[in-house]
Amino acid sequence: MNMAARGRVLAGPAALRPAARALLALAPLCLGACSLEDLSYLQDGATGAGGGSATQSSSQSSGGSGGRDGTGATGGGGGGGDGGAGGVGGDGGAAGVGGAGGDGGAGGRGGAGGGGGGGGGPLIDLETGLFLHYTFDAIEEGIAVDATGGMRDGTLLGGTSVEGRIGKALSLSGDEEYVELPPGVLQTLNELTVSFWISLGEQQWWQRIFDFGSGEVAWLYVCPKAANPTGVRLSVNSPAGVEEYTMNGSLPLQEWTHLAVTLSYNPSRSSMYINGAAVASSDMIATRPSDLGNTTQNFIGRSQFAVDPYLVGIVDDFRIYDRALSAAEVAALAAQ
Repeated sequence: MNMAARGRVLAGPAALRPAARALLALAPLCLGACSLEDLSYLQDGATGAGGGSATQSSSQSSGGSGGRDGTGATGGGGGGGDGGAGGVGGDGGAAGVGGAGGDGGAGGRGGAGGGGGGGGGPLIDLETGLFLHYTFDAIEEGIAVDATGGMRDGTLLGGTSVEGRIGKALSLSGDEEYVELPPGVLQTLNELTVSFWISLGEQQWWQRIFDFGSGEVAWLYVCPKAANPTGVRLSVNSPAGVEEYTMNGSLPLQEWTHLAVTLSYNPSRSSMYINGAAVASSDMIATRPSDLGNTTQNFIGRSQFAVDPYLVGIVDDFRIYDRALSAAEVAALAAQ
């Protein structure tokens, strides 16, 4: 290399001086056999010209299609390009310029509203067919008022008004305390639901929660079954014979429990529910409530038969329907 060329390198901009020093360091290796053209690739590096910046196109993402709520997804911008690689022996090239961010996708159009029609679940109707309802909230001069206004008030023979599961309730001590319902209370009914809350005080065989009938001729009752095994018994007797079934598993003591029994006709079906869940069912009880006739002994808390014990417990929200409630309707009663 002649001194003029060397002077030009040294006189260059400060940004080129590292490359020039590299050139001078390598010059002795040429041993006089290489020309300036042979070192042209080093001069390119000395100019610090980096490789071309990588270019990344910023593609525009499409907006998502409208969902059920009509919200489109927004498109993301393209990523920035990487910086170009430096030439051999040269400084790195300038960083590449990131691609411009893509515009957000347009929001999708909202979906059309669904047509009217079916609801989310079965219809719950706790008023239709409500034939008799003793809330025990209103006890007036020894009368359990029928909240339906159907003039089927009950007569109280003892008992105490106490705090109940829903408002007030009737506490029966087992000492000849009970409620007497009007004669023939079931004689117009072909189907039936009896529903109530009870907090049982003692587990005694044959004590009646309710009993409707006329002695040995006809009855419909529910009672706890205290042994071999424990359970709850629904029994129906009519001129056609005795029909009954038992749910194993006793009612808990001194704890509010919702109990319901249903009798349907054509087809015949009887079911028992504890706390809203079906626990027993049968198609063997074909007797309709009206088959019992004009019953004269209709009680809550007492059996028709003098040898049986009186109920020890608390009764609340006693209902009779003239139809068999659905499982969903019974569950709704138990949820109150």
